[in-house]
Amino acid sequence: PFSKNPQDPFFVDPVAYSEAPEHERRELEATLAALTAALERNPLEKYRPYEKQRLFHGAPQRTRAFVGGSRTGKTTCSAADDLIQALPLELVPRHLQPYKKYGFEEPFKGRVITPDLGHTMEVVLTKFREMVPQEALRGGGWDKAFDKQKRILRFARGDVIDFMSCEQDPNKFGGVDLHRVHFDEEPAGPNSWEIYRDSNVRVLDHGGDVLFSMTPLMETDWVQDIIWDGRLENPDLYFAIRSSMLDNPYLDPKQIELALMSLTKEERQAVEHGHFIAFSGKFFDEFNTDLHVVDPPSPEEVKDWDIVVGIDPGNQSAAVWVGFDGDNKALAFDEVYPDEKALVPTICDQIKRKNAEWGIEPSYVIDPAARIGGGPAQENFETAYAREGVYAAHGMNKRGPGIMELKRRLQHHLGYISSDCRTLIWQIPRYRRMKDSADEWEAVKKNDHAIDAWRYAVMARTWTVPKALASRHSNFNNSDHMFEPPWRGPTQTDTPPLGAYS
Repeated sequence: PFSKNPQDPFFVDPVAYSEAPEHERRELEATLAALTAALERNPLEKYRPYEKQRLFHGAPQRTRAFVGGSRTGKTTCSAADDLIQALPLELVPRHLQPYKKYGFEEPFKGRVITPDLGHTMEVVLTKFREMVPQEALRGGGWDKAFDKQKRILRFARGDVIDFMSCEQDPNKFGGVDLHRVHFDEEPAGPNSWEIYRDSNVRVLDHGGDVLFSMTPLMETDWVQDIIWDGRLENPDLYFAIRSSMLDNPYLDPKQIELALMSLTKEERQAVEHGHFIAFSGKFFDEFNTDLHVVDPPSPEEVKDWDIVVGIDPGNQSAAVWVGFDGDNKALAFDEVYPDEKALVPTICDQIKRKNAEWGIEPSYVIDPAARIGGGPAQENFETAYAREGVYAAHGMNKRGPGIMELKRRLQHHLGYISSDCRTLIWQIPRYRRMKDSADEWEAVKKNDHAIDAWRYAVMARTWTVPKALASRHSNFNNSDHMFEPPWRGPTQTDTPPLGAYS
């Protein structure tokens, strides 16, 4: 029988094999050798779609989407469907032949579009290389059939599949007629909508289709509006199915849980289950003063930490001190938040006095927009702070990764706030998404300066689940939690790795 491991498609019961007569064992070995040879000749034979994949393959709608979490077989399913169309019927495995729609009377012309020309493109090309029968390719092999410069895969019969990216100029997508356009992973970037709109024109001549295989990671909003919601409003035109990692019979549930431990609950909805997630209202609804607000540390405790001060300059400035202990847990333990507009020298004087009180020499990160003129006498804030002896690196200013990192720490008990940070504590539960904004991460620009400073500091030392999981007494509270082991470089001056977003 076929096993549940797609890399080892046959299962032999070792007990039954050992008890079988010798002639039956020889017969089985010969059968397995013949089957193995057949699979090497046509790797597509290994592909046995599970129920939701079969529904995706068989759907008649012009626009189809397989929306799933990571490791749900999205790329495998969609690449297999593309190859079913590109192969001559005799090379399409019998159990997949009902899904062949094109490539009968004329060669199939397809296009695969990925978000970028780097990693995601390579993942897709690797999948095609693993699944395509070599004899179907021009020249009898991948190296001769695939044009690396033009990224075109040519088949012996004349079928072609080209590979493009949403990073490319939309003008490069015109001028051809196609049977299919397949978006692998969520279309991203400012060109994605124009590329999708043009793709619908490309398939008109052949009555072709447009496919999506993706995990929704909030890069675009039109995919949900047009495709996912469209399956309900225009079911004759749009088909979309959602698959969870748990739907994939080839995955071990225990390994799924280990792989997802470091994600926020919002990320898990997308990565594990393929849900479109959206924020409305508060960004930090997990914040709980009983759990996350702790007593102030002592100067003796602070001196052993890696300390970063995040600075948000402007008409209303803020600075937040964040200490990272040996387990990379983060404690925001002090702040500067002037009651009224303060000059840079005044703020820097307050920062220096705080450092002296704690007996520390921290590093600084500042909003990268500080390099733009707009400070005193139109001098940029970065220079103004440097003139006062506060030399700051540019912080990570992308709001999405920063908010998710803060949520990750709050949800995994790896981020705390000292009760002395009264402004930050007041702002966290009031930090809200801008209503009706097209940008999922746009926040209401009010009472957010301490939040921004906190975000810059925390993003300087992001956290990930370590490979070797362990539990130890926390430096910040009395609970045991998962942690990353202390950083130990070759020398004491080595900088620790930045983690998930480096």
